[in-house]
Amino acid sequence: GDLEKGPPGDPADSGARDPPRTIPNACGQAEQSATFEHSWKLSRVFEPVSIRGSASKEKNMSKGLRIATVMAGCLMLCLGAHAEAPKYSFGQISYAFIDIDHEEFDQGSGGAIAGSYGFDNFQIFGGWGTSTLDYKYDDSSPTDAIVNESIDFTEWVVGGGWHGLLGEPADLVIDFGYLNQRVGGDIETDEKTSFQGYFLDAGIRWRIVKFFEVNAFYTWADLDEPLGAYSTYELNALGYIGRVVVGVGYEKRAWDDDDIGDWDVGTVFVRYNFGKN
Repeated sequence: GDLEKGPPGDPADSGARDPPRTIPNACGQAEQSATFEHSWKLSRVFEPVSIRGSASKEKNMSKGLRIATVMAGCLMLCLGAHAEAPKYSFGQISYAFIDIDHEEFDQGSGGAIAGSYGFDNFQIFGGWGTSTLDYKYDDSSPTDAIVNESIDFTEWVVGGGWHGLLGEPADLVIDFGYLNQRVGGDIETDEKTSFQGYFLDAGIRWRIVKFFEVNAFYTWADLDEPLGAYSTYELNALGYIGRVVVGVGYEKRAWDDDDIGDWDVGTVFVRYNFGKN
């Protein structure tokens, strides 16, 4: 029976065949197992890092969003909670720059004083101002010389009105009053000509924050002929520094009579608020 198995090392011997087949397989399995285990360990090392990085980014983004939301809320709180009602009791001085769309009148400037007193939802007011307007004309001489002169324009107003309806920081304002405009007449005789009339205006005052206000008004006025009626469109911005207010404004005055010419008026003013209203 032993002779049939063949000599040691014979491929026919099952004892000699097993080692060559099993050793390489075992080595290969060991290598594959080691490779798999190494890859698995690496995945276990790097995968949590990736997850943590993604989670960290999302956390930072969420934190940034919360901070932005809080800041926006604080800003809205500052803008809204500290808004106060516009003031109607004040004294004011102003200076105006006038540009006139007319062949003979050119431009001018002047100053004014005004005051107002407010109580409950009503106000009374008055003002006086004077300006010097540049004027040029043909003297009708043989030389057709152009004469440059200046002419005084004086205006004073008194009136009263009502305000309210729009809540604490804003008001609808309606005013009615009497006005008088005195214009230098004949340049050669310096004759003064006075025109009287009435006006009605309506607008909105909005104190956006405690220290800043914007307002806009439309005014219709009707004076004695030959001046007649005109409309104005007015926009102002006011900065509050305690009781002191500094402002700038723009007014477009459009006369019904085209021969008079439209006026563009820029204004700077300072006022002092007093009282509660």
